[in-house]
Amino acid sequence: MKQIIFSFLFFTNILVAQQYEPFKINFGTDDGLPSSECYEIIQDQKGYIWFGTDRGVVRYNGYEFETFTTKEGMNNNVVFYLFESIDGKVWFYDIENQLSYYENDSIYSYKYNQILKANLNNKGKPIDFFFDDKGVLYLSIYNENPSLKIKRIDINGKCHFYDTSRCEIIFEHTDTETTAYFGRKRNKRLINKKTNQFIYNVCNLNGNYSSSATIVTSLGFHNSVNRYTEEEDKLYFSNSNTLYLLEKGFPLRKVYEFSKGILELEIKDGDLYIGLHEKGLIVFPSGNPDEAISLVTDCSVSGVLVAKDSSLWITTQDRGVYFIPHKYFNIHKESKDQVIVNISGNNGEIIYSDYDGNIYNLKNGDKLKTGLSAPSYIRTIFPVNQKGFLASLISQYSYHYTSLERKPHLIGTNLIGDGGSAARDWCESDSIIYGIFKNRLMQFTNDLKRISTKVISNTRLNCVSKSFNKGALFIGRNDGLFIYSKDSLREVYSNNKPFEARVSDLEFSDSTLFVATRGDGILFYKKDASSIAITKKEGLISNEVDKLAFSKDKLYAASKEGLSLITLRDSSYEILNFTVKNGLISNEINDVYVRNDTIWLATNKGIVMFGQNQSPFRKESTVVYLKSLLINGKRVSLKQNNYFKYNENDLEISYEAVSFLAQGKLLYRYRMMGLDHSWKETSSRSLRFPNLPPGDYKFMIQYQNEQLSWSTPSTLFKIEIKKPFWNEFWFLLTVILVFLGLVYLYTRRYIRKINQKITIQKQILDLERRALQAQMNPHFIFNSLTSIQSLISQNKNENAEDFLVTFSRLVRASLNHSTRTFISLEDEITLLNDYLEIESLRFEDVFDWSIKVSDDIEAYELSLPPMMIQPFIENAIDHGLRPLEKKGLLEIEIMKAENEMIRVSINDNGVGRSISKKQKTRIHNSLGVNLVKDRLQLLSKKSSITFIDKMNKNNPAGTTVIIIAPCQKPDE
Repeated sequence: MKQIIFSFLFFTNILVAQQYEPFKINFGTDDGLPSSECYEIIQDQKGYIWFGTDRGVVRYNGYEFETFTTKEGMNNNVVFYLFESIDGKVWFYDIENQLSYYENDSIYSYKYNQILKANLNNKGKPIDFFFDDKGVLYLSIYNENPSLKIKRIDINGKCHFYDTSRCEIIFEHTDTETTAYFGRKRNKRLINKKTNQFIYNVCNLNGNYSSSATIVTSLGFHNSVNRYTEEEDKLYFSNSNTLYLLEKGFPLRKVYEFSKGILELEIKDGDLYIGLHEKGLIVFPSGNPDEAISLVTDCSVSGVLVAKDSSLWITTQDRGVYFIPHKYFNIHKESKDQVIVNISGNNGEIIYSDYDGNIYNLKNGDKLKTGLSAPSYIRTIFPVNQKGFLASLISQYSYHYTSLERKPHLIGTNLIGDGGSAARDWCESDSIIYGIFKNRLMQFTNDLKRISTKVISNTRLNCVSKSFNKGALFIGRNDGLFIYSKDSLREVYSNNKPFEARVSDLEFSDSTLFVATRGDGILFYKKDASSIAITKKEGLISNEVDKLAFSKDKLYAASKEGLSLITLRDSSYEILNFTVKNGLISNEINDVYVRNDTIWLATNKGIVMFGQNQSPFRKESTVVYLKSLLINGKRVSLKQNNYFKYNENDLEISYEAVSFLAQGKLLYRYRMMGLDHSWKETSSRSLRFPNLPPGDYKFMIQYQNEQLSWSTPSTLFKIEIKKPFWNEFWFLLTVILVFLGLVYLYTRRYIRKINQKITIQKQILDLERRALQAQMNPHFIFNSLTSIQSLISQNKNENAEDFLVTFSRLVRASLNHSTRTFISLEDEITLLNDYLEIESLRFEDVFDWSIKVSDDIEAYELSLPPMMIQPFIENAIDHGLRPLEKKGLLEIEIMKAENEMIRVSINDNGVGRSISKKQKTRIHNSLGVNLVKDRLQLLSKKSSITFIDKMNKNNPAGTTVIIIAPCQKPDE
C-alpha cells in the first residue's frame, strides 16, 4: 500500500484543502452479509474471502455471500478468529472457546474441543491461534487467571503449557526457526492513581536474544484487543490504545498512542495497518506514523486483509465490510458523483468543468467566474501562456482566463455575424495560438489578439495539432486526417490509402502524431514511416476514442468503455485497459490530463487520479475451480483416471473463478474437447452436457480478465465415457470369431454332407458303370465269340487268332479299368482301338475309323475318366453307321480345352439321330450316355456333352458329339 499512501501525501501537501479517498465498496446486510458486525477476515488458498461475524461464518466468491451457522455444523455462530491450515482446512474459533473447520463443503468439530473447554473460560481468552504443518494447535492468550495457561495441543491431544504464573498476555508465533512471546508480569503491575495508568514490565524472547522494558498504558480503553503482527525482524504489538515495536537488537519503543482502543494490527510490505475502535483504519507507510493516513473513518475496524490481487478488505464491527478494488485509483471527494466534462492544468493549477458549464479550481474548490449569467456546456479547456486558460463553450463564446481569480475575457464575439462560433480546439505552435472555429482557422498572438481568419474547409473541423514541418498543421475532420500548409488542405495517407475515419482528437510528440478516431481506434502516424493502427483487435478497450494525452513513453486514450494505457517501446507497444473492474468509478471517461507524474481522469461520476509510475495492472492470479461434477444427477469425485459407463453420460458442471473486481459479472469461455470445435462464451457458472456419446473428453475453460483478454485455459477434468459392451472391440471381435466359427462349423458340416453325397453318388455311378460294363461284357463277349467261331468255321484261322488276341486284350483292359476313376489317355486310346477293331471285324465293310490326338498332348501325361468315349462310339456304330447303305466313316479327335479340360470330338457320317430315333434303340446305349453325363457333372461342373446334327441339303448327314471332360496328370 505504499503507493496509495504516497499519492495521498503528494496531494495533501500541494492541495491542502482537497481530500481524496480510494474507490471502495461497502458490503452490508442488503448485499448478503448476515450481520454488519464482523470480527475477522482471511483469504484461503483458492482465493475465497472468509469473514467471522456474530451470526456465522461467511465465504465470499465475488458473486454471493455464503453463510455457515450451527445449522451447517458450527459450534457457535459468534466467530472471532479464522485460520487456514496447510491442508486447506479453514478453522473457526468461536465465543465458547471451541474450534470447528470447513472441509469439502462440510463443517466438522475439532476433536479436542473438550480439552479447550476444560482449560479456557471467560477469564482466559485466546487472542490468536494457528496450526503448524504437523497439525499442532498453538494459542496466544490473554490470561487473567494464572491457572489458565494452555500453550498448544499436539496431534495426540496432549497439552503443553506456558510458564504464565506471573503473565497475563502472551503473543506467540512459531515456525521452524523462532518462537517469540511478549508477557505482562502480574507481580510488577503498578497503578499510578494520579495519572490513572497501568505500569508493566515487558519481556520478549526470540531465538538467542531477549529484551525487557517497562511500558505505561492508560486506563479506560476497554474496547480494545491485544494484537500483534510481525514481518522480518519487526514485531508490533498493542496494549489498549498504544502501539509498540520491538526490533531485533533494539530496545522496545512506543510507536504511537491513539485516542481510541486498538482492535487490529496487520503489516504488509512494511506498511502497518491499525484498526481502531470508532476511528476506522489508519495506515503507517513503512511504519512511519508521521505519514499516517486514514482510509476509512467513523467505524470500528476489526480486520484487515491485503488480498492476493492487491485489493484491500476491511471488516468492521458496525458497518460490515469495505472493499477497495485497487490501491492506485483515488477519487476526488468534491467532484464525486458529478459528471466532469473537462480537466486541465497550468502553472500548478488544475481546473475542471461539469456538465452545467461551471469551471472549478480543484485546489480550493472555488467556482471560477464567467462572463455569462447562465453558463453553457464547456467544449474544451486549453492552457496558454504558462498560467492562463482558454475555455470554449458549446455556444458561440470562448473565454480567456489570465488568472483564476479574475473575470475572463471574451474572444471571438465579432465572428457571430459571419458564421463564427466558439473554438472547437486549440493549438500552440511557434508563439502562435491556433483555433478552429467551425470551418475556419484563426491565428492569435500569445495575448490572444487575432492575427488572421481563413476559411480552410467546406465542412466542420474537429481538432488541430502542430506537425512535423514548421508552419504546417494537422487538421482532423469527420472524413479523415488532413494537413494544412501554404493555404491548402490536403489528405493524409495511411499506408498508401486516404485516412478517412472520423478524427476526434490529436496528440503530437516530437516524432509521432497520435490520432484518435470514432470507430477505427488510434492511428500512430510517424514522419517518413508507415503508420500503425491500433484497434480492439490489437487489445484497445474501444474503437471509439474521445481524448488522448501523451507523456514520456505513455499514451492515455479515453473512451466511453474505459481507459487504455499504451506504453511505447522501440519497435512495439503494450496495452493495458482499465475499467470499473480495476477501481475506476466510471467507464465513461470524458477527458484525460497528465500533470508531472500523475494522471487525472474526468468521468461521469467524478475525478479519478493515479500516479503515472504506478501500474494499476494485476498479474493473472485467478484460476477457475471445479465446484462439482454431477453425472446422472449424482456427485462424483474425480480421480487420475476417470472412466464412466456408456449410460453415465449426463454431465452437470459447476465452476467459478474468484474475481472480486468483476462483482458477479465475469465472462467465461469453455470448450469440451472431443465435442466442441470452437470456444463458447457464457456468463453462467454451470453447464450441462446431456447424452454425451462415448469417447474421450477434456473440459477447458477461461475467464475474461480486467484487460478484457482471456486467461490461460484451465483444464478442469478429463473423462472417458466407455462404449456399451456390445460396441467394444473385444465384444465385436468375439462375436465375429463366434460367427465365423459357427459359419465354419456349419460350412464344414455342409461340405462334409455334400462330399458324402457326392461320394455316394460317385459310388452309385461307379457301381452303375460297373453294372453296365458287366451288362455290356456278356453281350459283347457272346457276339465276339460268335464272330471267332464263324472265322474258324470258314478256315480263317489266322484272322480268328488276331481277333481272339485283340478280344482278350480288350476284355482284360475293360476289367482293369472298371475299378479306377481315371485312366491315362494312352490306355483309353488303346482300349478304343481294340474295341473299334473288334467291331470292324464283326461288321465287315460297315465303317472305317481314325483317332487323332492334338500335337500339344502327350497321351501318357494326361488321365481322364474310363469308359467315357466308348458309349458314344457304340451309339455312332449301332445307330448311325450300320443303318447306312454304304460304308461309313467314324473320326475321333482329342485336344486340350480351357480350364484344364479335354475336348473329345466323335464325328460320324451315318444316318443321323432323326432317322435313328425312328428305329428301336437299345436301353443299354441310352443308359450308357446318361451315365457318362452324370459322371462328368460330378467330376466337374465345367463338363459338358454337345450333340450336333449334320445336314447335307436338308438331309441328315451324320452326328458329331463334343465331350468336354476333366483331365489330370496320372499321379494326381
